[in-house]
Amino acid sequence: MKNIIKKNFIHIIILTLNLFFLFIFAKKALLNTDTKVSYFSFVIFTALYFFLFRKKLLMEKIREEEQIKSKWDMALKKLKRNRNSMLGLGIITLMIYIVMLAPFLATHNPVEIDWSSISQGPSKAHWFGTDEFGRDLFSRILYGSRVAMGVGVLAVMINSLIGTVLGLTAGYYGGKVDNIIMRIVEIWNSIPFILLAIVLMSTFGTGLLNLIIVVSLTGIMGFVRVVRSSVLLVKEMDYVSAARVMAIPDSHIITKHILPNCIGPIIVLSTLRIGDIILTVAGLSFLGLGIQPPTSSWGQMLSSGQQYLGVNVWMSVIPGICILLTVFGFNLFGDGLRDALDSKLRD
Repeated sequence: MKNIIKKNFIHIIILTLNLFFLFIFAKKALLNTDTKVSYFSFVIFTALYFFLFRKKLLMEKIREEEQIKSKWDMALKKLKRNRNSMLGLGIITLMIYIVMLAPFLATHNPVEIDWSSISQGPSKAHWFGTDEFGRDLFSRILYGSRVAMGVGVLAVMINSLIGTVLGLTAGYYGGKVDNIIMRIVEIWNSIPFILLAIVLMSTFGTGLLNLIIVVSLTGIMGFVRVVRSSVLLVKEMDYVSAARVMAIPDSHIITKHILPNCIGPIIVLSTLRIGDIILTVAGLSFLGLGIQPPTSSWGQMLSSGQQYLGVNVWMSVIPGICILLTVFGFNLFGDGLRDALDSKLRD
């Protein structure tokens, strides 16, 4: 029992912390739609985490009894020993909690204007100060994290799905199919992103949905190349050749034999890509092509703050630090994942 607690101490702490948050925020859960959705999402997150933790304990017990160690066990062990990756994971975990609990942690309404508190510095009433409309920066930073993380994760999911399908198809079938897919993707990738973003935003208008679509259409080339190169190696393996000889359908071979061996590079690239998209979204919002006010967005807050650097430098410094830390966390964790999943690197 003591050994189980020692090995899973972090997971037990997280579950305990989740239950604590669920208890203390229960009274505020029914205040409005925002708090209801956030609280319900956090309940689902806690339940899912408990289910996965329970499954992990069962798998550990089975593997200890049978003395089995998979490549994922070895990768996880190496990942845990990497302090930089653990620091990155800590930052990402903190951001996840902020995103889900933003309505409960916010001290003010993020869009409420207070003309008596314009461009103030940090104080007891406003921990991070206020902006040019007297809106609380701390609350706007919390809600801005939702935009950054939400757009980043959704865009990468779409990005990786399209890129993986194209990469699997090009790598497995080769020949003309490979040439057609790769040439189309290369032509698409050659279009300057800013030009593409301006055209699409001007055509369809600004907004959260259009922003997700725009950033989802970029970076596909990276996934296609990574997946294609992995497929070219895996499809030459003996078990894939045996599956072909047995007349197993191509769809089954791709999904059951090839795709599982490409998961590692996809996970690593997806993690690193989230950081890139957060920077991209901030840049577009800074240029006025992304999220529009009064919705909280780190990039838009940076754009507004640059006009008041001489009056209140915190308006630019704080959202800039948030962008820096979030991207830094994803990059650290992504690098750690890459090192852990790369069998060519020694411990």
